[in-house]
Amino acid sequence: AADAAALARYFEFYAGACDKFHGETIPYQNGYSVFTWREPHGVTGHVIPWNYPMQIFGRSVGGALAAGNCCVVKPAEDACLSLIRVAQLAAECGFPPGAINIVTGYGHEVGDALARHPGIDHISFTGSPKVGTLIQQVAAERHCPVTLELGGKSPQIIFADADLDAAVPVVINAIVQNSGQTCSAGSRVLIEQAIYDALLSRLGEAFEALRVGPATMDLDLGPLIRQTQQQRVWDFLSDAQTAHIPIVAQGSVVDEAPDTGFYQAPVLLADVPVDHRIAQEEVFGPVLSAMPFTDEDHAVELANATHFGLVAGVWTRDGARQFRMARRVKSGQVFINNYGAGAAANELRKRDAGPTAVPIGAPLNRSSHRPSGRPIHTGHISVRSNCQQRKKSRPSGGSSGRASGCGMRSQFGPAVNKKPAKNSGMKPSTIAAPCVSDGGTAYTSPSAPVARSTCTSSHHALAAINTHIARKNASRCGARNRLTHCHGPVTGGGL
Repeated sequence: AADAAALARYFEFYAGACDKFHGETIPYQNGYSVFTWREPHGVTGHVIPWNYPMQIFGRSVGGALAAGNCCVVKPAEDACLSLIRVAQLAAECGFPPGAINIVTGYGHEVGDALARHPGIDHISFTGSPKVGTLIQQVAAERHCPVTLELGGKSPQIIFADADLDAAVPVVINAIVQNSGQTCSAGSRVLIEQAIYDALLSRLGEAFEALRVGPATMDLDLGPLIRQTQQQRVWDFLSDAQTAHIPIVAQGSVVDEAPDTGFYQAPVLLADVPVDHRIAQEEVFGPVLSAMPFTDEDHAVELANATHFGLVAGVWTRDGARQFRMARRVKSGQVFINNYGAGAAANELRKRDAGPTAVPIGAPLNRSSHRPSGRPIHTGHISVRSNCQQRKKSRPSGGSSGRASGCGMRSQFGPAVNKKPAKNSGMKPSTIAAPCVSDGGTAYTSPSAPVARSTCTSSHHALAAINTHIARKNASRCGARNRLTHCHGPVTGGGL
């Protein structure tokens, strides 16, 4: 239910963003007008993970659609049914064929084909740093832009003057939410030495009260996604035991939990060495690593000691320290006296609202970036610069080319000195929907005419033609890749 509510919030946000693509007028030499406008990439590819499939679909595909792109979506093989259903609902509510295409399959087959496909103009990927690196390398071979979110090892930094009554439940929830299978999970807690033992004791009591069981029981935690993920958590805990890292407390799996489920009790570890694997790598399970710090500099050193930089939390009543820490911690989002995967997000869910407009940046040399809000829908477009000479008598000709950086296209040349056409006379274009199959059952999405494009200038005509071409490319993408189980094209157009 929470994942579906997040999807609806993202769609609502991006529906209002469709007409917010503002250009700029740039000062230049006398006699010239220089301005920019934004245009879609064309066809965007989206690789969606299993932990929050609908939410990440909403913020990735929603932003791409709002920017005017057509989308080819590869959901995780462990959690693809929800997105297939979303695509079916989108088709039923009137989205034109070719705008959203769902292609199921394994990552090393379908995901690889999607990343390599020359018809894909932009790739969004959420998953592991290892696979993210592979996608970047493949995309770089054809200079395709990529947006990545590659997980985190997020710290909660608690100073002695913090409101501990407010901090403790948020710290707990930030690591047990979705059984710890959250990219922004607060998997490290850094505690000032003066309160280290006392706070560890409080956290330990809270951990011991946590219960794990089936979703129908609505307990504190449910199962992990699969056996290999459960084994991954066990391997981390085994390494910690070998290194003699003490276990402060752990929750319990209820007797009613079936033996076939992948249940993992939450574990609180103390005095974790900063260079140990469990303090450096993403466990993606309910394991919280605690470590003490002596002063502000030491806290910053520990917080920045990993290759991740997604989210951080700072707990202190000192206003000056709040701003100092927010600037010094290398993290795309820094929460002060709250935490996105703990208190803030849950309170927003209760009000049926969400932090859809809050992006997470990517600090330099960090392996994490979460696109959200306005930055993602501007990331799904290119910027075109135009320089027009305001003179009636001038040499003919001009030049155009692609500028370096950020997918910006530049045009430099004399303006055409004639009135725009009143009507370009473009006719509707009908896009055939390819047959899609799943387990031998064929489905077809009815063809629908694209809305008539009335153009008042050559620029509008070009934009309309590009849109038609992109939709046709999207509808043909599955056939060119020779991929099976293609549930699309199903949505598009507007939100």
